[in-house]
This record gives sequence, structure tokens and C-alpha cells, in this order.
Amino acid sequence: MILSMYNQFYIFALTIVLGFIAGFIYDLFRIFRKEIKHHNILIQIEDILYWILVTFIMFKFVISKNNGETSFFLIFGMIIGMTLYFYTISPFFINLSLSIIHIINSALKTLLQILLTPVKIIINILKIPLGFLSGFLKPIKKKTGRILQKQKYLLKKKLRKIFSDLKIIFKKI
Repeated sequence: MILSMYNQFYIFALTIVLGFIAGFIYDLFRIFRKEIKHHNILIQIEDILYWILVTFIMFKFVISKNNGETSFFLIFGMIIGMTLYFYTISPFFINLSLSIIHIINSALKTLLQILLTPVKIIINILKIPLGFLSGFLKPIKKKTGRILQKQKYLLKKKLRKIFSDLKIIFKKI
């Protein structure tokens, strides 16, 4: 289908915007990678997922706006959009996002320290009496451990006797 110059320009402008969006999505992946370090294989998988997503978006765009017809100017517009995004907005967006993430991380760490301070104080207060009691409880713990070991041995011995008696009974039946 032949499009008018206005429609061609409109679709070309939309592909430039689509390139901006694709660049923005890639920056989200880049920010994720900088904040959470991971192996090269995961990075490659992320890149594959990114290109699958961008291909799907481009495919839907071509189907809806250009009746499924691909042309060089669509790809060229997307490349121009991505290039413009990466050389203009991308550095500011990444720096701003990383700064915001670091501020949020610092605030959460501070909040966590504030919330855990009473718990630490209670633990430190309880260490004194519990430490005092542990000195008294050590000999009791040793004696009960020995008693339990002896009882366990006797129980095993009795169970073996019961099972051997059961075997004899079942053989007679």
C-alpha cells in the first residue's frame, strides 16, 4: 500500500519515538545490572529477552501502523531514536536513577538500624542474666546429656529384643 508523504513522515516520527522507548527499556536493564551484579550468562539472557521484547513491540507497531509492511525507513527511524536517546537523555537518566536508588538504600538502612536498636538493647540486657545462668546450667546439661545417651542405648536394646521376639512369634505362626 502506498502511503502519503504525511503518513510516511508520521510513521517515521513514531519509529523515532519507538527508538527512544527501546533505549529507555535498555537503560532499565543497565541500571538493574549496575545495582545487582550478576554473571555474564545472565547478562546475555537479559540481552536476548530485551531484543525479543523490542522485536515484539516493533512487530506490533508495524502491524498496526504500517499494515505489516516493513521498510528501511522504519529500521532507520528506530536506530535514530535509540541513538538520540543514548547520546542525550540516557546519561542523565542513569545517573539520576542510580542516585535515587542509593538515597533509598541509605534511607532504608537507616530506618532498619533505628527499628533494630531496641531489639539490640534488649538482647544486650538479656545477655547478662542468661550468661550467668549458663554457668549454672553447664553441669546440668552434661549430666542430662549422659542420661539421655544411656536411655537411648537402653531403648535401642529393648527394641531389638522386642523385634527379635516378634520375629520368633511370626515364624511360629
